[in-house]
Amino acid sequence: MDIERPRRAELIRLLGSDFDCREEVLLRHAMFATAKLRADVVAVVREGEFAGTAIAFEVKEPSASWQDKRWLYQMRQAADYVYARIDPRAAKLFDPEPAGRIMAAFVFPAPPIRDFGLDGGTEPMLGAATLALHFRVGQARQSRSHRENFSLAFANNEIWQSDKGFKAIARQFLDGRYRLGAGDVDATRLLDERDSAFADYRS
Repeated sequence: MDIERPRRAELIRLLGSDFDCREEVLLRHAMFATAKLRADVVAVVREGEFAGTAIAFEVKEPSASWQDKRWLYQMRQAADYVYARIDPRAAKLFDPEPAGRIMAAFVFPAPPIRDFGLDGGTEPMLGAATLALHFRVGQARQSRSHRENFSLAFANNEIWQSDKGFKAIARQFLDGRYRLGAGDVDATRLLDERDSAFADYRS
């Protein structure tokens, strides 16, 4: 039984018309190029500054007994999607077709909003979420008071809201750059160059 199917449908509905979404999309891992993954949902931005940008979602159906370690494991799973390449056959199903790799990943549903210190509650997950943002892993979450208010955020940094679209801060998280040591590198370019060199070697 596919217990996560209703959650995937809910996520796609909440993302609205800003994204073209597909379920259970085949990906090729960024580091292990021959390893395949299946993202629960992949969403491609339809228009605007980020048109063609692809993001992935790890979707679960949490139970009442979920502990912090389950949320942490979900974040780790989402990290495997970042910078992965969408299988070419799957990429052709999107409109527009994705411009490149998965630029970020999000968990849905996210841990309760109080866990991120956004409403004066406790903060057991804030440190983990802050670390996760450095690996381009964020949270897809609904407002507790207005369930149709939906956002994508990295810890306390909201990059998209269902009623307002993308914020300027989104550029910091969707530009393909990666913090390496004391500087930044263009991760997507380096990964593409590696894949090209590997393909030339094999041929």
